[in-house]
Amino acid sequence: MPRRLAATKHFRLSQRLRQELRAIPAGQQVPTVQELRASHGVSIATVERALRRLEREGLIHRPAGRQRFVVAEVHDRALRRIALIRPDYPSSNADAICRAVVEAGRGYDWSFDLSSFRDLGGLDLGRAIGEADAAVFLPSSEAFPGHLLDALRQPRKPLVVLHQHVEIGTASSVSVDDRQVGRLAARHLLALGHRRIAITLDQPHDSTVMERLAGWREAMAEAGQSGLDDLILDCGVESGEDARQVAYRSFLRRLEAPVAFTGLFCISAFGAMGVLRALRERAVAVPDRVSVVAYGDEVGLGAFLNPPLTVVEIDVKAYGRAAAEILDRQLTDPQSPARQVVIAPHLVVHETGERRHEQG
Repeated sequence: MPRRLAATKHFRLSQRLRQELRAIPAGQQVPTVQELRASHGVSIATVERALRRLEREGLIHRPAGRQRFVVAEVHDRALRRIALIRPDYPSSNADAICRAVVEAGRGYDWSFDLSSFRDLGGLDLGRAIGEADAAVFLPSSEAFPGHLLDALRQPRKPLVVLHQHVEIGTASSVSVDDRQVGRLAARHLLALGHRRIAITLDQPHDSTVMERLAGWREAMAEAGQSGLDDLILDCGVESGEDARQVAYRSFLRRLEAPVAFTGLFCISAFGAMGVLRALRERAVAVPDRVSVVAYGDEVGLGAFLNPPLTVVEIDVKAYGRAAAEILDRQLTDPQSPARQVVIAPHLVVHETGERRHEQG
Protein backbone atom coordinates (compact mmCIF):
# COMPACT_ATOMS: atom_id res chain seq x y z
CA MET A 1 0.00 0.00 0.00
CA PRO A 2 1.47 3.41 -0.93
CA ARG A 3 2.33 5.63 1.95
CA ARG A 4 -0.08 8.48 2.58
CA LEU A 5 1.51 11.75 1.47
CA ALA A 6 0.12 13.45 4.58
CA ALA A 7 2.32 11.15 6.68
CA THR A 8 5.59 11.91 4.83
CA LYS A 9 8.24 14.08 6.46
CA HIS A 10 8.46 16.66 3.69
CA PHE A 11 4.67 17.16 3.63
CA ARG A 12 4.49 17.65 7.40
CA LEU A 13 7.50 20.00 7.26
CA SER A 14 5.90 22.09 4.50
CA GLN A 15 2.83 22.53 6.70
CA ARG A 16 4.95 23.68 9.65
CA LEU A 17 6.95 26.05 7.44
CA ARG A 18 3.77 27.54 6.06
CA GLN A 19 2.84 28.56 9.60
CA GLU A 20 6.32 29.98 10.25
CA LEU A 21 6.25 32.01 7.03
CA ARG A 22 3.22 33.88 8.29
CA ALA A 23 5.54 35.69 10.72
CA ILE A 24 8.08 36.71 8.04
CA PRO A 25 7.36 39.96 6.13
CA ALA A 26 6.98 39.77 2.36
CA GLY A 27 10.30 40.08 0.55
CA GLN A 28 12.34 38.88 3.53
CA GLN A 29 14.64 35.88 3.23
CA VAL A 30 13.55 32.41 4.27
CA PRO A 31 15.96 30.59 6.64
CA THR A 32 18.63 28.58 4.83
CA VAL A 33 18.37 24.86 4.18
CA GLN A 34 20.98 24.20 6.85
CA GLU A 35 19.16 26.38 9.38
CA LEU A 36 15.88 24.61 8.69
CA ARG A 37 17.55 21.20 8.87
CA ALA A 38 18.95 22.03 12.29
CA SER A 39 15.82 23.66 13.70
CA HIS A 40 13.45 20.91 12.56
CA GLY A 41 15.72 17.89 12.94
CA VAL A 42 15.21 16.56 9.41
CA SER A 43 17.43 15.77 6.45
CA ILE A 44 18.55 18.26 3.81
CA ALA A 45 16.53 16.31 1.22
CA THR A 46 13.38 16.70 3.32
CA VAL A 47 13.94 20.46 3.64
CA GLU A 48 14.56 20.86 -0.08
CA ARG A 49 11.39 18.94 -1.00
CA ALA A 50 9.33 20.99 1.45
CA LEU A 51 10.71 24.26 0.04
CA ARG A 52 9.99 23.17 -3.53
CA ARG A 53 6.43 22.44 -2.49
CA LEU A 54 6.04 25.93 -0.99
CA GLU A 55 7.59 27.42 -4.12
CA ARG A 56 5.03 25.64 -6.31
CA GLU A 57 2.28 27.03 -4.10
CA GLY A 58 3.60 30.56 -4.66
CA LEU A 59 4.44 31.24 -1.01
CA ILE A 60 8.15 31.68 -1.65
CA HIS A 61 10.34 32.31 -4.69
CA ARG A 62 14.01 32.64 -5.55
CA PRO A 63 14.79 36.02 -7.20
CA ALA A 64 16.99 35.92 -10.29
CA GLY A 65 20.67 35.75 -9.38
CA ARG A 66 19.92 34.95 -5.71
CA GLN A 67 20.61 31.72 -3.80
CA ARG A 68 18.09 32.28 -1.01
CA PHE A 69 14.34 31.96 -1.13
CA VAL A 70 12.30 34.99 -0.08
CA VAL A 71 8.68 35.29 1.00
CA ALA A 72 6.51 36.22 -1.98
CA GLU A 73 5.18 39.78 -2.09
CA VAL A 74 1.66 38.62 -2.90
CA HIS A 75 0.38 35.31 -1.57
CA ASP A 76 -2.42 33.83 0.48
CA ARG A 77 -1.28 33.37 4.07
CA ALA A 78 -3.91 30.72 4.77
CA LEU A 79 -2.85 28.02 7.19
CA ARG A 80 -3.97 25.20 4.85
CA ARG A 81 -5.01 24.87 1.23
CA ILE A 82 -7.99 22.62 0.59
CA ALA A 83 -9.08 21.36 -2.82
CA LEU A 84 -12.85 21.60 -3.30
CA ILE A 85 -13.82 19.19 -6.09
CA ARG A 86 -17.36 19.36 -7.50
CA PRO A 87 -19.33 18.79 -10.75
CA ASP A 88 -19.01 21.49 -13.40
CA TYR A 89 -22.76 21.95 -13.99
CA PRO A 90 -24.77 24.61 -12.12
CA SER A 91 -26.39 23.28 -8.95
CA SER A 92 -27.91 25.26 -6.10
CA ASN A 93 -27.55 22.23 -3.83
CA ALA A 94 -23.87 21.83 -4.63
CA ASP A 95 -23.40 25.58 -4.14
CA ALA A 96 -25.05 25.43 -0.71
CA ILE A 97 -22.95 22.46 0.42
CA CYS A 98 -19.71 24.01 -0.83
CA ARG A 99 -20.57 27.34 0.78
CA ALA A 100 -21.14 25.62 4.13
CA VAL A 101 -17.78 23.84 3.91
CA VAL A 102 -15.94 27.05 2.99
CA GLU A 103 -17.58 28.96 5.84
CA ALA A 104 -16.57 26.24 8.29
CA GLY A 105 -13.05 26.16 6.85
CA ARG A 106 -12.59 29.86 7.47
CA GLY A 107 -12.70 29.08 11.16
CA TYR A 108 -9.52 27.04 10.65
CA ASP A 109 -7.90 29.73 8.46
CA TRP A 110 -8.07 27.59 5.33
CA SER A 111 -8.21 28.68 1.71
CA PHE A 112 -9.99 26.63 -0.96
CA ASP A 113 -8.93 25.79 -4.51
CA LEU A 114 -11.99 25.03 -6.63
CA SER A 115 -11.69 22.16 -9.09
CA SER A 116 -14.55 20.88 -11.25
CA PHE A 117 -15.10 17.79 -13.38
CA ARG A 118 -17.39 16.97 -16.30
CA ASP A 119 -17.95 13.32 -15.41
CA LEU A 120 -16.56 10.86 -12.89
CA GLY A 121 -15.10 8.65 -15.61
CA GLY A 122 -12.66 11.41 -16.57
CA LEU A 123 -11.79 12.54 -13.04
CA ASP A 124 -8.22 11.96 -11.89
CA LEU A 125 -8.61 12.57 -8.17
CA GLY A 126 -4.89 12.98 -7.52
CA ARG A 127 -4.53 15.57 -10.27
CA ALA A 128 -7.61 17.43 -9.03
CA ILE A 129 -6.17 17.62 -5.51
CA GLY A 130 -2.82 18.79 -6.86
CA GLU A 131 -0.66 20.64 -4.34
CA ALA A 132 -3.48 21.14 -1.83
CA ASP A 133 -3.05 19.78 1.68
CA ALA A 134 -6.40 17.98 1.71
CA ALA A 135 -9.59 17.69 -0.32
CA VAL A 136 -13.36 17.86 -0.11
CA PHE A 137 -14.98 15.78 -2.85
CA LEU A 138 -18.60 16.36 -3.86
CA PRO A 139 -19.37 13.70 -6.50
CA SER A 140 -22.13 13.80 -9.08
CA SER A 141 -24.97 11.27 -9.17
CA GLU A 142 -23.08 8.93 -11.53
CA ALA A 143 -21.89 5.49 -10.46
CA PHE A 144 -18.29 5.54 -9.23
CA PRO A 145 -15.89 4.04 -11.82
CA GLY A 146 -13.27 1.53 -10.70
CA HIS A 147 -10.30 3.89 -10.85
CA LEU A 148 -12.09 6.36 -8.58
CA LEU A 149 -13.03 3.65 -6.08
CA ASP A 150 -9.37 2.61 -5.98
CA ALA A 151 -8.33 6.21 -5.26
CA LEU A 152 -10.87 6.46 -2.44
CA ARG A 153 -9.69 3.20 -0.90
CA GLN A 154 -6.13 4.51 -0.66
CA PRO A 155 -6.27 8.31 -0.34
CA ARG A 156 -2.79 9.84 -0.18
CA LYS A 157 -4.03 13.05 1.44
CA PRO A 158 -6.81 13.81 3.93
CA LEU A 159 -10.07 13.51 2.03
CA VAL A 160 -13.77 13.67 2.84
CA VAL A 161 -16.55 12.63 0.44
CA LEU A 162 -19.82 14.54 0.64
CA HIS A 163 -23.45 13.78 -0.18
CA GLN A 164 -23.24 10.27 -1.65
CA HIS A 165 -23.31 7.17 0.56
CA VAL A 166 -19.83 5.71 0.09
CA GLU A 167 -19.38 2.26 1.60
CA ILE A 168 -15.59 2.33 1.71
CA GLY A 169 -14.14 1.95 5.19
CA THR A 170 -10.99 3.94 4.39
CA ALA A 171 -12.88 6.96 3.00
CA SER A 172 -14.25 9.60 5.36
CA SER A 173 -17.66 10.94 4.43
CA VAL A 174 -20.47 13.29 5.43
CA SER A 175 -23.95 12.44 4.22
CA VAL A 176 -27.59 12.90 5.15
CA ASP A 177 -29.64 10.16 6.78
CA ASP A 178 -31.64 9.89 3.56
CA ARG A 179 -33.55 6.82 4.68
CA GLN A 180 -34.88 8.86 7.59
CA VAL A 181 -35.83 11.59 5.12
CA GLY A 182 -38.16 9.13 3.40
CA ARG A 183 -39.54 7.85 6.68
CA LEU A 184 -40.29 11.34 8.02
CA ALA A 185 -42.04 12.43 4.83
CA ALA A 186 -44.23 9.33 4.60
CA ARG A 187 -45.04 9.26 8.31
CA HIS A 188 -46.11 12.90 8.24
CA LEU A 189 -48.56 12.25 5.41
CA LEU A 190 -49.77 9.06 7.10
CA ALA A 191 -50.35 11.02 10.31
CA LEU A 192 -52.53 13.43 8.32
CA GLY A 193 -54.73 10.48 7.36
CA HIS A 194 -53.44 9.82 3.85
CA ARG A 195 -53.03 6.22 2.68
CA ARG A 196 -52.44 6.50 -1.08
CA ILE A 197 -49.11 8.30 -0.85
CA ALA A 198 -47.10 8.44 -4.07
CA ILE A 199 -43.40 9.24 -4.40
CA THR A 200 -41.75 11.10 -7.28
CA LEU A 201 -38.24 10.11 -8.31
CA ASP A 202 -37.37 13.57 -9.58
CA GLN A 203 -33.60 13.18 -9.33
CA PRO A 204 -31.14 10.68 -10.88
CA HIS A 205 -31.17 7.28 -9.18
CA ASP A 206 -28.09 7.77 -7.01
CA SER A 207 -27.50 6.48 -3.49
CA THR A 208 -29.34 9.39 -1.85
CA VAL A 209 -32.50 8.87 -3.90
CA MET A 210 -32.49 5.11 -3.34
CA GLU A 211 -32.17 5.64 0.42
CA ARG A 212 -35.12 8.06 0.48
CA LEU A 213 -37.15 5.59 -1.56
CA ALA A 214 -36.26 2.82 0.91
CA GLY A 215 -37.34 5.00 3.85
CA TRP A 216 -40.67 5.74 2.18
CA ARG A 217 -41.20 2.01 1.56
CA GLU A 218 -40.45 1.18 5.19
CA ALA A 219 -42.90 3.73 6.56
CA MET A 220 -45.63 2.69 4.12
CA ALA A 221 -45.14 -1.00 4.90
CA GLU A 222 -45.26 -0.28 8.64
CA ALA A 223 -48.65 1.35 8.03
CA GLY A 224 -49.90 -1.78 6.27
CA GLN A 225 -49.90 -0.31 2.77
CA SER A 226 -49.39 -2.55 -0.25
CA GLY A 227 -49.11 -2.12 -4.02
CA LEU A 228 -46.31 0.36 -3.47
CA ASP A 229 -44.70 -0.09 -6.88
CA ASP A 230 -47.77 1.51 -8.48
CA LEU A 231 -47.17 4.63 -6.37
CA ILE A 232 -43.58 5.19 -7.57
CA LEU A 233 -43.61 7.95 -10.20
CA ASP A 234 -40.25 8.04 -11.98
CA CYS A 235 -39.67 11.34 -13.79
CA GLY A 236 -36.59 10.05 -15.63
CA VAL A 237 -34.18 12.80 -14.57
CA GLU A 238 -30.58 12.25 -15.69
CA SER A 239 -27.40 13.55 -14.06
CA GLY A 240 -26.92 17.27 -14.75
CA GLU A 241 -30.49 17.86 -16.00
CA ASP A 242 -32.79 20.53 -14.59
CA ALA A 243 -35.08 18.57 -12.25
CA ARG A 244 -37.70 21.31 -12.34
CA GLN A 245 -38.21 21.12 -16.10
CA VAL A 246 -38.04 17.34 -16.37
CA ALA A 247 -40.37 16.76 -13.40
CA TYR A 248 -42.81 19.36 -14.74
CA ARG A 249 -43.07 17.74 -18.18
CA SER A 250 -43.26 14.23 -16.74
CA PHE A 251 -45.94 15.12 -14.23
CA LEU A 252 -48.05 16.94 -16.80
CA ARG A 253 -48.25 13.70 -18.78
CA ARG A 254 -49.15 11.70 -15.67
CA LEU A 255 -51.95 14.11 -14.80
CA GLU A 256 -53.70 13.30 -18.07
CA ALA A 257 -55.04 10.27 -16.16
CA PRO A 258 -57.14 10.53 -12.97
CA VAL A 259 -55.09 11.30 -9.84
CA ALA A 260 -54.84 8.04 -7.88
CA PHE A 261 -53.19 9.45 -4.77
CA THR A 262 -53.95 12.08 -2.14
CA GLY A 263 -50.44 12.40 -0.68
CA LEU A 264 -47.18 12.98 -2.53
CA PHE A 265 -43.55 12.82 -1.43
CA CYS A 266 -41.15 14.56 -3.82
CA ILE A 267 -37.56 13.36 -3.57
CA SER A 268 -36.25 16.93 -3.96
CA ALA A 269 -37.48 20.50 -3.60
CA PHE A 270 -36.41 21.34 -7.14
CA GLY A 271 -38.43 18.43 -8.48
CA ALA A 272 -41.33 19.56 -6.28
CA MET A 273 -41.24 22.98 -7.97
CA GLY A 274 -41.96 21.32 -11.31
CA VAL A 275 -44.60 19.05 -9.78
CA LEU A 276 -46.41 21.96 -8.09
CA ARG A 277 -46.50 23.85 -11.38
CA ALA A 278 -47.99 20.84 -13.16
CA LEU A 279 -50.61 20.37 -10.43
CA ARG A 280 -51.53 24.05 -10.62
CA GLU A 281 -51.90 23.98 -14.41
CA ARG A 282 -54.10 20.88 -14.21
CA ALA A 283 -56.26 22.54 -11.53
CA VAL A 284 -55.31 19.98 -8.88
CA ALA A 285 -55.41 22.08 -5.72
CA VAL A 286 -52.66 21.79 -3.09
CA PRO A 287 -53.35 20.87 -0.33
CA ASP A 288 -57.12 20.56 -0.92
CA ARG A 289 -56.84 17.57 -3.28
CA VAL A 290 -53.20 16.54 -2.87
CA SER A 291 -50.89 17.09 0.09
CA VAL A 292 -47.21 17.46 -0.81
CA VAL A 293 -44.01 16.96 1.19
CA ALA A 294 -40.50 17.21 -0.28
CA TYR A 295 -36.92 16.86 0.77
CA GLY A 296 -35.85 20.49 1.10
CA ASP A 297 -32.37 19.82 -0.32
CA GLU A 298 -29.64 22.00 1.15
CA VAL A 299 -30.98 25.38 0.06
CA GLY A 300 -34.11 25.89 2.21
CA LEU A 301 -36.55 26.57 -0.63
CA GLY A 302 -39.72 25.40 1.10
CA ALA A 303 -40.73 28.66 2.75
CA PHE A 304 -40.26 30.64 -0.50
CA LEU A 305 -42.72 28.65 -2.63
CA ASN A 306 -46.45 29.32 -3.02
CA PRO A 307 -47.99 27.72 -1.10
CA PRO A 308 -45.06 27.33 1.31
CA LEU A 309 -43.88 23.73 0.96
CA THR A 310 -43.70 21.31 3.87
CA VAL A 311 -40.18 19.85 3.76
CA VAL A 312 -37.76 17.49 5.41
CA GLU A 313 -34.46 19.35 5.63
CA ILE A 314 -31.08 19.49 7.36
CA ASP A 315 -28.87 22.04 9.06
CA VAL A 316 -26.48 22.64 6.17
CA LYS A 317 -24.06 24.57 8.40
CA ALA A 318 -23.71 21.48 10.60
CA TYR A 319 -22.96 19.58 7.40
CA GLY A 320 -20.10 21.95 6.58
CA ARG A 321 -18.75 21.87 10.13
CA ALA A 322 -18.68 18.07 10.12
CA ALA A 323 -16.61 18.01 6.93
CA ALA A 324 -14.16 20.60 8.29
CA GLU A 325 -13.78 18.77 11.60
CA ILE A 326 -12.92 15.52 9.83
CA LEU A 327 -10.25 17.21 7.70
CA ASP A 328 -8.80 19.09 10.66
CA ARG A 329 -8.42 15.85 12.60
CA GLN A 330 -6.75 14.10 9.68
CA LEU A 331 -4.44 17.04 9.02
CA THR A 332 -3.43 17.11 12.68
CA ASP A 333 -3.01 13.33 12.90
CA PRO A 334 -2.43 11.64 9.51
CA GLN A 335 -2.93 8.24 11.16
CA SER A 336 -6.42 9.02 12.44
CA PRO A 337 -9.03 6.56 11.12
CA ALA A 338 -11.67 7.43 8.56
CA ARG A 339 -14.98 8.72 9.90
CA GLN A 340 -18.47 8.49 8.45
CA VAL A 341 -20.74 11.27 9.76
CA VAL A 342 -24.49 11.14 9.10
CA ILE A 343 -26.53 14.34 9.44
CA ALA A 344 -30.01 13.89 10.91
CA PRO A 345 -32.94 15.49 9.03
CA HIS A 346 -36.01 17.14 10.55
CA LEU A 347 -39.53 17.98 9.40
CA VAL A 348 -40.60 21.59 8.81
CA VAL A 349 -44.37 21.90 8.38
CA HIS A 350 -45.69 24.68 6.14
CA GLU A 351 -48.91 24.83 4.13
CA THR A 352 -48.96 21.93 1.64
CA GLY A 353 -50.51 19.30 3.92
CA GLU A 354 -54.16 18.74 4.84
CA ARG A 355 -55.85 16.13 7.02
CA ARG A 356 -57.77 13.33 5.33
CA HIS A 357 -59.92 10.45 6.53
CA GLU A 358 -59.00 7.64 4.17
CA GLN A 359 -59.73 3.99 4.82
CA GLY A 360 -57.17 1.21 4.62
